[in-house]
This record gives sequence, C-alpha cells and structure tokens, in this order.
Amino acid sequence: MVQIKGHINTKLKINSLIVVCVFLFGVINLSLFFNHKYNSLIFNDNISVVNNDFIGLKNEDNTSMNYSSNFDMSEFANVTSSKTNISSIDIDFPSPGWNLTKTEFNFTDISLKQETITLASENDVSNVWVLKNGDYESLAMQLKVTEPIKLISIDIYGFSSQIPEVEEVSVKITDWDTGNGIPDESTTYGDSIPLNISNIPNWFKQEFPEPIELEPDDYAIVLDGHPQIGNDIQYYWFINESNPNPLTMSYLDRKGIIFPTYEWESIAGDVFCHRITQWVNRSYKPSDINMTALINEISYEISDGVTEGYGYLNLFNLGYLIPGNSLHIEISTNQSIELTFNLNYTLSINNLELVDLSLKIEKGKKNVWEIIPFLERYPFYYSVRFQIPNNWFNLSVYKDEVEVISDPEITYQNYTLTINNDTITTNSNWLISAQSDPKNFTLSSQEPNYNPADEVDIEIATSFSTGEFIFLLFDSNGQEKFEETKIVSSPTETFSYTIRSDDIGGVWNVVVFWFNQTDAGIEIISFTVDIPFVLSPFSIFLISIISIGAVSSVYGSYKIIKRRKNLQEMRKRRIIDKCMDIVNLNHILVTDKDSSLTLFDKKYTDKV
Repeated sequence: MVQIKGHINTKLKINSLIVVCVFLFGVINLSLFFNHKYNSLIFNDNISVVNNDFIGLKNEDNTSMNYSSNFDMSEFANVTSSKTNISSIDIDFPSPGWNLTKTEFNFTDISLKQETITLASENDVSNVWVLKNGDYESLAMQLKVTEPIKLISIDIYGFSSQIPEVEEVSVKITDWDTGNGIPDESTTYGDSIPLNISNIPNWFKQEFPEPIELEPDDYAIVLDGHPQIGNDIQYYWFINESNPNPLTMSYLDRKGIIFPTYEWESIAGDVFCHRITQWVNRSYKPSDINMTALINEISYEISDGVTEGYGYLNLFNLGYLIPGNSLHIEISTNQSIELTFNLNYTLSINNLELVDLSLKIEKGKKNVWEIIPFLERYPFYYSVRFQIPNNWFNLSVYKDEVEVISDPEITYQNYTLTINNDTITTNSNWLISAQSDPKNFTLSSQEPNYNPADEVDIEIATSFSTGEFIFLLFDSNGQEKFEETKIVSSPTETFSYTIRSDDIGGVWNVVVFWFNQTDAGIEIISFTVDIPFVLSPFSIFLISIISIGAVSSVYGSYKIIKRRKNLQEMRKRRIIDKCMDIVNLNHILVTDKDSSLTLFDKKYTDKV
C-alpha cells in the first residue's frame, strides 16, 4: 500500500511539472515579444554608422564626419633653354594644361636656310634632248653664281627609255668657259654622282653627299655619259627653247664617221628644265622680311636686334593655353625663302592643378584640414603655391612624415604657402595640415514628440551663403533612417521625414553637417517618437497557439490525475472488502499442503 501511494505521488509531480513548464514557456515567449517591442524606449549611446563611406557617428559627444574634396594648387615655372639651326619653334613641356603668360625670345644668326630656284619648269617644256651612244653623249647647262653658296642638290626634269641597270651617266659640276660658252671639264667641284632617273617623266633629285661650296662665277652642270654610255638606253632631258634666257646650254657633239671626234657645242638662250637647291650665307633684319611669330593664331612682329641677323620678341599677359604637351610657333616672312636661326628663350608658364583635400568634422573639436599634393621635381625653375584660407591656423607641412615648415625653400606669408623646386625630391610624399574653428548654426524641430504618420520638419537657420548640408536621421537603435544632401541656397533650409507605423519608438537624433572649401560645422537635435503597442497578426497567432497548448496541457493533466485517483479508490475498496470478509469468519484452520499437519486452528465464538 505504501508503494502504491508513492507511485501515485510521483505521477502527480511529473504532471505538475509538465503544466508548469508549459506555462513558463508561454510566459517566456510573451516576455520576449514585449521586450522586443519596447526595448526601443531605451536610447543607445553607442551608435556606430558609416554612411556613403565618409560618415562616422560614434556618439553624441564624439560624432564625426570625414569628407573628401579638392583644393587648388597653382604651379609656376620659368623654362629657359636654347635651340640652334631651326626654322620654327617647338618646345616640349612635362605635362599638358600649362598656360603661357610671358615670352622672351632672342633670335640670332637669322639667315637663309636654303632655297630652291627653278630655272625652267615642267610648264616651260618645248622640246627634249636625247643623251645616247654615238650621238650626244654629254649634255651641259650653264650655272651662274652671283654670291657665295652651298649647292645642295640639282633637280632635272626628264626620263630614260628604261630603268638603268648600270651607272653609266654621272652628274658633276665643272668650270665654265665663258669665252666659248662650253663646259671646262679640267676642273670639277665636289663629287660626281650617278644620274638618278627612271622611265617615267618626272623631276629627279640629284643630291650631292656634301654641299658644294661655290664662289661667284660661272659653272657647268654636266650630265656625262661619254664614253661609257651603252647602245640599249637613251636619256631624255626636257628643254625650254621658247623663252629667251641669258644662260647657255651645251652638248657634246660627235664629229666624223670613220675617225669620230667629240666637240662641245652650245646654244645661247635655251635652258634645260632644272632647278637648284642652295644655301646662301645671307643674314636678314626681321623688319626687312616682315618676320613674324604665330602664337594662338595671332601674328606678332619680331623686332630688330642690335645688328643684322638679330631680333627679339617679348610678350606679356598672354594667357594662352598650350595645347597638349608641346608649344609650336610658326615663323613666317613675306619672302619665298626658308629661314634658319638660333634661339635663346625664357617662357613663364602656370597651371592650376586640383589636389586631394580631406576634412574631419568632429563634435566638440576643431575642424582638421589636410591637403595632399603630388609634387614633381623639374629641371627648370618651378614652384607651387597654395592660397590658405585666413581662418585656418596651426599650419604644418610634412615631407615623408617629417615636419619641414622651417625649410628655407618653403615660405608662408600673407596666407600664401610656397614650395620651391629645390626642396622637392622624386617620389616624396607631402601633407599640409591645418585647423579651423567649427561654425555654428541652429537646428529646430516643431514638436518634441511625434507619432506615426506625423511629419518631422527640421529647420536649419544659418548665415552661410555657400557650401552644403548633409542631413542624417537616426532612430533610437542608432539605425540610419534618412539621409539627404542640400546645397545652401537660402538662409533657412528644411529637411522632412514622415514617421512610419513600423518605426520604433524612443529618442531619435538628427545630425547635420555643413561644410564648404574653407569652413565646417556640426549640430545635433533630438526628439521622441511614441509608437502605440499593437500586436501583429503573427504575435496574436503565436499567443493563441501558446494559450491553446497551455489549456490543452492543463486539461489533459487534470484528466490523467482524475483517472489515477479513481483507480486508487477502486484498489483501496478491494482491499477493504477482502479485509471485511476475514472479519466475518468464525473458525480459521491453517494446514500444511504437503503433510496435512495443522498449523493454526482457532474458533471465534465471541464475534458479533
């Protein structure tokens, strides 16, 4: 009977434990649900947000923003150099974008480079002479030189019956026998060269390996094929016979048949079609030939120097943007000649370069500005200048992380920072840092508390005329809800946000940054958002499931306990009934089953 009672107690404890666990499960779920809904009422002081890669919000006392922009760096250079034996001016620069402001050009040895003189052109052709074996084996043309020259080349207008396979005709310069009007081959000037010609009529250049110096006199241009010219080819040289000319042509004529001889004959006034390219040692004054320089499509006259062959051109305040990396200046004259000259020059150029600028705005601290220029060293005078805003202070200059503000090549006067070329080294890292006081402005909100569907209007009042505002709105969990950027356009700016029904309640914060290229500031304002408690359909469903489960568990446990109690009552009744049967006996006899011996024998005669 004791065992039965202990078993029943254990069952009751287990059932009670099940009921308690089910109840606690429901309570815990409800607690977690309510805690999730209302934890937003506690303001989080450790907000950490990164916005657009440059906003860092830590907390109200350590709110900061890192902003990147550009800063003007002015480059100045004086390029000084010289060039020799040129006909036009070409000056290269290390990079594009330079602005030419001043020129100092000094010209020397202004002279004729070379000129080509045409004695008879293809338009003057009236006949042709043939250079061939057994007939006219040499042809010549008088060359009259009136001043010292260097003969560079001779062009002839003609052709051959076929392309020559061997060098059998040569071109040479000889004396001229003025009395007889024929070449004097006893004296040759310079080198003889093979005739350059083909089987198509054209101009053919006969260029000497070295210019031939000739003094004023008469000379002969000789096409000499005697006696090596072959029978299978003829050479044709066009001639002008229609226009009288003071020059004389000549030909080597064959005399006799059995014992032939060759004699030079001449014809005055006839001119073979040819032109000569020569250099003449002839100096010029710029004014005599109207010498000009073309810069930015404007012709500037070159002034005369101290003597013939000298000139100069000084220009100021040009403001000419050099296209690309090279400055090209064409030199022109009113003569059909090509000049050569030497040049010494100094050019003043400048350039406006944008370099990196970073700004850190931090609540309760000074604004920190950092200029990060990339500086290159050049082989000419060069410097860079930064116009520092007058509200910046604590200026520092670092080169490879070493403070160099005291370097004599670095000056800071009247808010102008200048770094000269002598202190710039290749691949060095530069940093210019400064501070400024934060600028104040006013934030205001219409109400201290807002509900769902309310519009939050944050008004900014300021005296700033430039710059931009960055508006950031954070909920009570520190999550960014809204961001907007506006350019300053009026004394007041307004940012708006409508509270949503799914927003969380608590203390919300507005952070507004303002900055331009010289100043910056930050302001913060807070307001409260009240969100009424409304169970979501899912929460209602979850609570219903938990409640039904709890009720079902309790009811089931009750039925189990009731059935177990009924069984216990039935067992107890059976025991009592058996005991009552024993009580009603008058005689009890107990015997041994095997031996039939009497073990107990007693009569109850006194029972009622």
